[in-house]
Amino acid sequence: MRRLFILLLLPLLLFTGCRKNQIEVRNPVVESSSEEIQQKMGITFGIPKDAENIYYSIIAEKLAQMEFNWQGAECTARIKPSTSTELEDISGFYYEWNKEVELPVGYNTATARWLEIDGSTLGICIWQDIVPGLTYSVSMNQNATLENLFILANAIYIPVQGDS
Repeated sequence: MRRLFILLLLPLLLFTGCRKNQIEVRNPVVESSSEEIQQKMGITFGIPKDAENIYYSIIAEKLAQMEFNWQGAECTARIKPSTSTELEDISGFYYEWNKEVELPVGYNTATARWLEIDGSTLGICIWQDIVPGLTYSVSMNQNATLENLFILANAIYIPVQGDS
């Protein structure tokens, strides 16, 4: 009986001992609110007219994100503090784009990129506002025309007070 008890207890002890050595992996995406993003990061998103189902998060404590539906598409806006003068693509969309155009977003020059995949046109618009040190991106998973990317980017962008 004693041997049976030990045989039953041994796997439990081994399992418990192994769990102590496991590495905990945390999800870098933390649900947030626009107020928390403003308070923690000093970042404010403009909200496009007719945007629905808005969801805010902070990624790896470095990047603010707003996900929403607009014009029949799932959209994402991201803003990241940056001291670099190199434009970083923070969109999370990494494709071989077949169309690219520069367009104005506020007083900044942005790059819009889009392509058609399986009958849907997806696209991004990325830009940098060097004065406050912020990098921006907006993305659409469908209906990403140049006009829609222009409207969306300019709706998201809020110039920092004192910028002109």
